[in-house]
Amino acid sequence: LKLKDNLTAIDMFNTSLSDPDGHYYDIHDGHFASFAVSQDTDVVSSLLQFDSVESMWTMFSGAHGLSGGGTPGPSPTGRTWNGALAVTRTIAAKTTEVFTFGLAWHFPNRANNWSQPGLGNLTPPMFLGNRYATLYKDITTVMKYTLDHFTFLHDNTFAFRNCMFDSTLPWQLIDSAAGRVSPLRTPTCMWIANGGFFAFEGSSEKNGCCPLNCTHVWNYEQSLANLWPNLEQAM
Repeated sequence: LKLKDNLTAIDMFNTSLSDPDGHYYDIHDGHFASFAVSQDTDVVSSLLQFDSVESMWTMFSGAHGLSGGGTPGPSPTGRTWNGALAVTRTIAAKTTEVFTFGLAWHFPNRANNWSQPGLGNLTPPMFLGNRYATLYKDITTVMKYTLDHFTFLHDNTFAFRNCMFDSTLPWQLIDSAAGRVSPLRTPTCMWIANGGFFAFEGSSEKNGCCPLNCTHVWNYEQSLANLWPNLEQAM
């Protein structure tokens, strides 16, 4: 998938999960992509389908790079396609180069797929959605936005990181504060399509527990209100 002159991606999704009538929103019906950002003189190669990492690596490390083998389309039932991208560039002696690769995803169909006290298990699950899907209509938009605003996203991310971890505060306080921020961007929390912000008390390997916004946890935490007060007000 050639999105722009310097952006190449492999878009992966499951066609069997789509419901054209919109009667049921499967939470796994979305897109995941790997992408490469190249320069004008780079050679970008790909391999859409492979089963063996060893055979892919042999091809990648050979004289001709990845073969471009494979055709777009679904994998057979019970089988998953693997894909790879490579960027080839000549590097002059005693110089360094930066190669940029990325991962992107777009899963708009978050649903109430847990047992809610007082409601039980809803069938079909209640559609909640993800807020980002109302801002970026598809995975192509996500990747193009990332590339077009890469410097802004990179610099602000590291400005936040450096402000926290380069502080003169004792490392114990820094570690504690950083640990309180991280759950806001995990499956414990969700920013749904209508703008509401919700959270479990905590998360296990596959599920959240004690839905939702339990006051004996979320009435006392301070990270959300201090970092993103508009989200705190939407909780």
